[in-house]
Amino acid sequence: MASRSGPTPEPSREELRAALHERLVDRIRSVKGGGCLIHLACGSGTFTLHIAEARPDLEILGLDTSTDRLRKATEAATRMAATGRVRFERADFSVLPLPDRTASILVAVGVLGAAVNPRAVVSEIHRVLANDGIAILMEDVPEGGSQAHRGTLLPSLGRLGRDEKAIRELVARSPFHTDATFTRQPLGGDRSFLEITLERPAPPPRDPTSWRSS
Repeated sequence: MASRSGPTPEPSREELRAALHERLVDRIRSVKGGGCLIHLACGSGTFTLHIAEARPDLEILGLDTSTDRLRKATEAATRMAATGRVRFERADFSVLPLPDRTASILVAVGVLGAAVNPRAVVSEIHRVLANDGIAILMEDVPEGGSQAHRGTLLPSLGRLGRDEKAIRELVARSPFHTDATFTRQPLGGDRSFLEITLERPAPPPRDPTSWRSS
């Protein structure tokens, strides 16, 4: 007698998170050139150090709001002897403690869906990106205009996050409005996440014949 097979179990939170991080690392590997990578919401640094292993040509700065998580991140970097090119700092993502055009790459998971002031966060991302820089953002948010939720890959917000429609509208009103790409990426089971690519193209060179002396 044939045994009955039940429904395929949903991937665990850890499996989903690992799949999302692997996708992000693949994207980071594909970006040409060196420079500085900024990781917003780096937490205890595990994924930041994974990025450092994948891209030994980059200087990496992990930013987070939690002093305790940053202490753990710094300790992990010290154990890996990575403190020479990987460092961690506390930061408010709506007022980044960085000069203009600092980062060739910026990455974040779940920041726009959870931020208290997402417009300021997007504006700051634009400010700190270098010319020809790229920001790669991953958001565990419902597709389309579905009801917002807290997300299974992110720490509990204690409040509802944003859905895909809200994030698209946010970016459409930002300096990235003509330089943004949105893609739904499968995550296992029936789950998917929103991948957002924001670019800051270098301004066209000035035509030396276009100015006229007074």
